[in-house]
Amino acid sequence: MNWLLWSAIPLLPLIGWVVLCRLPKLSKGLSLVTLPALIAVFNLPAPLVLPGLWPGAQWGIDSLVNQAFLGFSALLWAAATVYAASSEQDHPRQTRFWFFWTVAMSGNFLLLISLDPASFYVGFTLMSLAAYGLIVHYQGPLPRQAGRLYIQLAVLGEMLVYAGLMMRIHETGDLMLFADWQTVPIQTTTAWLLVIGFGLKSGFWPLHIWLPLAHPVAPAAASAVLSGAMLKAGILGIWQFIPLDSSFSLQYASLLFYVALFSAFYGVAIGLLQQKTKTVLAFSSVSQISYLLMIVTLAWQDPQNLSAWITLLAFYAVHHGLAKGALFLGAGLTSTYQLSRWQFALLFIPALALAGMPLTSGAVVKSLLKDNVGSSLFNAYLPLLTLASLATALLVFRALSCMWRDQQQSGLRPAKKSQVYSCIFISLMPVLIPFSWPLMQQSFFDSLSLSSVWKLLWPIGLAAIIAFIVFIKPLRLPNMSYDIGRSLALRLKFWLNHLQIPDGKIFINAAKWRQIERKCNHHFKANTVSFSVMTMAISLVLLSLFLS
Repeated sequence: MNWLLWSAIPLLPLIGWVVLCRLPKLSKGLSLVTLPALIAVFNLPAPLVLPGLWPGAQWGIDSLVNQAFLGFSALLWAAATVYAASSEQDHPRQTRFWFFWTVAMSGNFLLLISLDPASFYVGFTLMSLAAYGLIVHYQGPLPRQAGRLYIQLAVLGEMLVYAGLMMRIHETGDLMLFADWQTVPIQTTTAWLLVIGFGLKSGFWPLHIWLPLAHPVAPAAASAVLSGAMLKAGILGIWQFIPLDSSFSLQYASLLFYVALFSAFYGVAIGLLQQKTKTVLAFSSVSQISYLLMIVTLAWQDPQNLSAWITLLAFYAVHHGLAKGALFLGAGLTSTYQLSRWQFALLFIPALALAGMPLTSGAVVKSLLKDNVGSSLFNAYLPLLTLASLATALLVFRALSCMWRDQQQSGLRPAKKSQVYSCIFISLMPVLIPFSWPLMQQSFFDSLSLSSVWKLLWPIGLAAIIAFIVFIKPLRLPNMSYDIGRSLALRLKFWLNHLQIPDGKIFINAAKWRQIERKCNHHFKANTVSFSVMTMAISLVLLSLFLS
């Protein structure tokens, strides 16, 4: 029955959409389509080989990273689906919304269970293109501009990934599994195509420009899965497509580490200047996704401790995916509905977890990251990681203050129970997972030592003091609206609209072409042997250059 379970993971969401077309009132039950993914995470059935689909097609879970990614993604998609079922219940375009929603979910699940690159690419493409429909769901000038920039960069990213995939297939020959690709060296050009292509989806600096435009205009549930689950697909692609011990990994790991380090601070610095809650959270995603890239680059340079880096990558993805998803759902609630004080207080759990609060998953990943970096070649950057914790705490307090400001608006409606409960469910995950996940329990208890607690608490405490002072006496900070992406999208649209397109009329000088044809025929008849030899020689030279 393994074939039924693995097939149901990507196909059941699509079947769910077909059912909703006939019975739209069943949208609240759509979250049940995530059950096969959760069952697979806990049972780990044998992989499914699909020789009739395409060469090398194989679905399954072969590592802790895939298992963790699929687990938190299924939880987040389930909660966000319950939230969206209430928020989109009376929307006139809900059928179209659910189409893009289920296709994106199906693609996300497919790439997470893919053991071969072709399946990964199909899932990645489905997810990326379907996300456009979620971004532009609320029609208007701003969603159109955000969607235009997103689809432009998404198509560019798909082209780069496809080019990298084709070059990688040429390098690996008949090997069509990720496990086999890890043993074959990768060319530098191929690796950069994949890094940039997947980086456009991940959203780390400088490939992030679509994020601050897309999140504020997308539905809250879409923002939750976009930031919590879909961005991680880019990091997973880099992790699986590029061999750990390749020359590229060793040569450019330091460069990408510095890019990730800069991106972590850049996201905070720009995010603190934003006024909209979801824009603040978007820049927080730019900052936090950089830590995942940082972990990947550190694993490249320290293959002797690969198991420790794999564990940290899995922990950090679960932690950030659920915490950030909860905050985006909370942002949707606070901007539209009136919450009670205890409901609003629960949003402090995922926010403080991102800052590394003790007794949360954030404390586990922050402690492990500092310990692993301390024993690596980059141990001199430990003070910067502590400073980054302070910066992250400041940014989450900024997001909470924006949510509190949104709650002071007049005319807010009472919150729907299903939306509140789905947000609460995800908000509690940073506290529940360290206790319920056996693999994280030991690291969780290690983070409770007095020295670890102090290292985690003082940046949060200092950030809380600064945030309180600013809340009492606000600073006049520049209102830095993020227009780089919007300007780029509009310029590209203007350029495409003003391209000189041929009118379709082709003028052929028949007499001239007839004269050329006669000369060629005369030459070929007189020099048949020499022409054949020359053609074969040129072909062999080109073939040798192509294969070198």
